[in-house]
Amino acid sequence: VVLVTTLVAPPLLRQRIGRAGQRSLDQAPLPTEEPMGGWLDVVGDEVHLRGVPPVVQTVPIALGVAALLSVARPTPALFDWFGTHRSEPLQWDPDDTAALVDLLRSADTRAWRFLDVTGVLERALPEVASAMKRRRADVRDLDPLGALRFNVVDALHDLPTDGFVHDDDLVLAALAADVCEDSPTGQQCAVDLATRLGRANESERIAGVVADAHLLRAGAGDPDSFDERELLELATHLASTVHAKQAYTLAVALGPLSRRQRDALDERYQLLREAIDHPEVTGSGANNLAGARLQAAQRLATQPATVERLRHASTSYLLTHDPVELARQAQLVEPLPRSGVVRVAVSPDPEPNIWKVDVACRDTAGLLAHLAGALADAGLDVVSATIATWPDGAVLDTFTVAAERRPTARDLALRMESALKRPLPRTAMPDLILNFDNTSLPWHTACSVTGPDTVGALKAVATAFATANVDVHTARVASADGRVADRFTVADHLGRKLDDATMDRVQRSLAGEKIRRGVRRR
Repeated sequence: VVLVTTLVAPPLLRQRIGRAGQRSLDQAPLPTEEPMGGWLDVVGDEVHLRGVPPVVQTVPIALGVAALLSVARPTPALFDWFGTHRSEPLQWDPDDTAALVDLLRSADTRAWRFLDVTGVLERALPEVASAMKRRRADVRDLDPLGALRFNVVDALHDLPTDGFVHDDDLVLAALAADVCEDSPTGQQCAVDLATRLGRANESERIAGVVADAHLLRAGAGDPDSFDERELLELATHLASTVHAKQAYTLAVALGPLSRRQRDALDERYQLLREAIDHPEVTGSGANNLAGARLQAAQRLATQPATVERLRHASTSYLLTHDPVELARQAQLVEPLPRSGVVRVAVSPDPEPNIWKVDVACRDTAGLLAHLAGALADAGLDVVSATIATWPDGAVLDTFTVAAERRPTARDLALRMESALKRPLPRTAMPDLILNFDNTSLPWHTACSVTGPDTVGALKAVATAFATANVDVHTARVASADGRVADRFTVADHLGRKLDDATMDRVQRSLAGEKIRRGVRRR
């Protein structure tokens, strides 16, 4: 009985509505004024249509009928009215979104089946209709009602609120994530649906929750995503505790996670909350951690040029240094060195035998590779690196190096200036494996490097990036048991995440294949 009523009823309803739609609109009764009390009336266990509504009322009437299906069924006359306008185009009105949210909170599959067979979803919410069509065509889904369920929305309702209201934006974000999970257009589907359902500011918020939920899940199982700099980048991107909580809640609702992944997701969220709630973030005049560090560094700067240099610093650079370092490094850049001139400052790190090497110069092709080569020639083991650039061509690279004795700033500067005068040597290391990740960071592509710990490995990777016109924003260099475990955050020359073609150029360059310099992504 369940199978018959489930599988046979929709085709019969479509057939009746289709026959009604064959009637000419010229023969349809003229619209009437809306009666007192609205267009719909429940008599006994039936939903009746009062009067003749205009076509523009199709969506709100359909949502109203869907909400009543738990207590009553539509009359044949009501189906005939929908059939008469079956081919008329429909436009979703954001004012109807509140009724849709109410359905998402309380309606069962009967409501979605009604909206489906009447063609309302197909014409007004094509993203939802397309998702249902894909699910019906999936032979692996043995649930006859599977196409009419929204699993992410249901999972969201099952989650405890923990004092946090699952507001309308979060419910709509769950719908967008559910509908667009297997869409060919991916994230663009979520953006399109959010735009259709809400006004401009609302749609951006909804699409942002979906995107950031996937960001949180993508980093849940990756130990590298707990790096302080990457956490700070993500915390600054999330910006508010409310948005972070929405993204985290949706990340949990998106689907089951292993115990290890769920524990990592919970821990990552707590660290992000602590970063967002940091006193520097909520201090006067600062709306995020990068802004707070900028203000503190500018107060420490002594020269107007240094203050101006800091004002134009990138967010990623501000996030990777404390205010004292920012002020010191900006002073090193001013005035901007001449082409080919390198300024170096060396300072001790709290860890023994660890030194900070700040390098200021003008940007040039393959700069990181040249500098890394000079440090290697000086016998210095690079532990980590950060890179900051400015629109006027200024570069400030900070290397954390290991050495028993304090390196000499003048000696390093001379080595680096000499290296900049020489052509960038081709260094092939095909045994190094690159893995690119565009899902776990909001602004950059993460690239992990593994393989044998060979002298010049950092230089080889940096050369491959330079050959493919890839900018390196941060670098973490590490090795254990004779193998490297490096991680870079990179972007293309326009500051965008890498596309597949650019990733391929980096891979081929590191493997020793000749790559034509100057190739740019479209």
